[in-house]
Amino acid sequence: MLRTRHVSVDLSARARERDRIDRSALSDAVLVARARDGDVRARDVLVERYADRVARIAHHRLRDPEEARDAAQEALGRVVERLPSFRGASSFSTWLHRVAQNACADHGRRLARVRRSEAGDGAAAAALAGAAQSDPEPGGVDGALRASLDVLSHDQRRALVMKAVMDMRDEDVAEAMALPVGTVKCHAHRGRKLIAARLRRTA
Repeated sequence: MLRTRHVSVDLSARARERDRIDRSALSDAVLVARARDGDVRARDVLVERYADRVARIAHHRLRDPEEARDAAQEALGRVVERLPSFRGASSFSTWLHRVAQNACADHGRRLARVRRSEAGDGAAAAALAGAAQSDPEPGGVDGALRASLDVLSHDQRRALVMKAVMDMRDEDVAEAMALPVGTVKCHAHRGRKLIAARLRRTA
């Protein structure tokens, strides 16, 4: 009884392997059609067939090996997600290349925003540290400015520092903070007004 069950499992595994090999010989068009009809193995063959190409696209766009691996996985996931929308206006390889390029570009933009945001936070800390070092008297102008920055909200302080200290454009600040340009302008404007009001009171 146990031996019969073992043979059955072995035959089943061989059948799956033959099925995978058979699908590997199919054209992209046939595999896409089957995948859109719910054939998961056909979809997997497509992903396996183009995984190396997607990895090369990701590496070319991002350079950083770890980020490239993440971007490639994200791109392949997007290909699978959008496969039902493929209509065959171009070849599957052309469509996949475009989807992968866009996914990697999105990943790169998100990564750049994170890095700029971290740089902005570091610049704010450096500006406060510089003010502390240059101000020998806690009650002096730099001391008042530092105290004024401390009462701003996190977004107000970041927007103001990136615009006034780092001399960044509104559009670049908005991208770094992942906020609309109008919101960034509002944060910076309110921050300036709050600082001006506190400085007038301490004058």
